[in-house]
Amino acid sequence: MEETKIVYGVKYYIKEVGTEFDIFETQQEADAFLENKTYDNIIPLKLVKGSVNKNAIFKDEHNELKYSDELMVFKSLEIIKTIF
Repeated sequence: MEETKIVYGVKYYIKEVGTEFDIFETQQEADAFLENKTYDNIIPLKLVKGSVNKNAIFKDEHNELKYSDELMVFKSLEIIKTIF
């Protein structure tokens, strides 16, 4: 059985780019991203709790959470907040 880790996913829309999705380690980090008003062109859509393969995520040199596109499979467990 593969090991999983609980993370929080934020789906948002960027003008001229389209829909994007980022993951965060805690709900507080995800909420802070959603509430950051300095992002003029980001329209938040949804905050979800989910699980990912533990090997799919890692931290970069700036201690930011990143994920491997090849290994990333986000499994939604619960919708926490829908904005639109």
